[in-house]
Amino acid sequence: MSIPQHRSSSAPLPTAPATNVRPLNEEEKRLAREQFSDYKDPEAAYREFQNADIADVVSPGFSDEGWK
Repeated sequence: MSIPQHRSSSAPLPTAPATNVRPLNEEEKRLAREQFSDYKDPEAAYREFQNADIADVVSPGFSDEGWK
């Protein structure tokens, strides 16, 4: 039986740095509550919607040429 030279460290594992999220102002919070009332976290859903690509949000029922 061999004995390890060093004991394992009891220090906590490093965590990933938290992402910097801009706080919503009062109007944005109100819009998030109204627009995403069925969501668990309406503010996160609002931020995701704000960061969405325009092609994911707008899909006109006619040709792209008529949209521009």
